[in-house]
Amino acid sequence: MMTEKERSWYSLTHQLLYFMLAENSGCLPQLQMALAKAGKPTAVESYYQSYCTLIYEDALDLVKKDFPDVFSNDLFMEQSSLCLAMGYSEFLQIEWASKVLSKQRANGCFGYGDASNPIVGRRLLMEQGMDGGCGSHETGLSCAYFSLFLKNVLFQRDAIQWNQSA
Repeated sequence: MMTEKERSWYSLTHQLLYFMLAENSGCLPQLQMALAKAGKPTAVESYYQSYCTLIYEDALDLVKKDFPDVFSNDLFMEQSSLCLAMGYSEFLQIEWASKVLSKQRANGCFGYGDASNPIVGRRLLMEQGMDGGCGSHETGLSCAYFSLFLKNVLFQRDAIQWNQSA
């Protein structure tokens, strides 16, 4: 699954996440060995480039459709956070950050569904409903997204797409 082509949305995002986890946990040599054994390229940077390019296309689609369902904002923040963490400045768009911020609840958090009836999935997915319709996962993602966005703003000011009309 980690290298299957034509993935999109969450499965694509998780492919990138698996590579990032392998690299950051010191398992890169084992991953590269497994890739070589499977006859796949072993340069992780090429996977990062490929995945973030496809994720960018997903993100464009979500923004164009104005986050069409309750999970779209979650997916968008997850995708953008991972690629921002990898230094892809294409995700530094003020319009995008504004769209995410528009999904924030009056009490400052983020959540699925309406505040009086939040959507909480299987326990395995680790979403913890909180007061005010807040979701722990989506609120945590928003913290990651805006932290990485601001970090990249500070270090890549010239790369930001300041044009607010798309």
